[in-house]
Amino acid sequence: MKLLNIADDWLLDRVFQPFSDWFQKLTGKSCFFLAYASVALNAIASSVNDLFKGDEIAADRSWAHLSAFSMLTAGLFLYLVYVTESKWHTSKGGGECLYGNEARVGGLLFFLRQPVLLAWGTSFSFTFCMGIIKFTIEGCSGVIAATTFVTTLYFASCTPLPPQKSKIRKWLGNVRSFIARAREAVTAPGWQPAPAER
Repeated sequence: MKLLNIADDWLLDRVFQPFSDWFQKLTGKSCFFLAYASVALNAIASSVNDLFKGDEIAADRSWAHLSAFSMLTAGLFLYLVYVTESKWHTSKGGGECLYGNEARVGGLLFFLRQPVLLAWGTSFSFTFCMGIIKFTIEGCSGVIAATTFVTTLYFASCTPLPPQKSKIRKWLGNVRSFIARAREAVTAPGWQPAPAER
């Protein structure tokens, strides 16, 4: 259990929190956006995994029941992320990250993270050691579905940065300003293009 706690803290501090900080500075979207994106990717990958057997579409109709269960699971994770985000904004005054996300040290996310991480690590270690991973549509989508369960829980447990303008929007704003100034210069009275050299 102590080793699992160390792995849990390491993943939060060294992997997911730095990545979510970088992503928010770049795009303006917080760690909760990444958690929602993980849920969406999980729903898609789970449905594909249920539909395919190897590289072929399943002949029976059992995939429909499995896909419905996958959608239900994704819906529960979506609700869990939503509740965590709402609690964060309510208790922290709209995103002031002074004390950190409570989901890191308590609540349902805290109790789900380590068992899901243990199940994910155990299953992948076993399949790698046994050499039974199948590089098919079914196999790859299964890997994505299992991994996004982990990323959903960890991104939702990260602490968002204060709201800020993204670097991408700043860059686009600079481009728009440059284009606007260029148009003004071109349409200014008395402007003429430079004569072509002979």
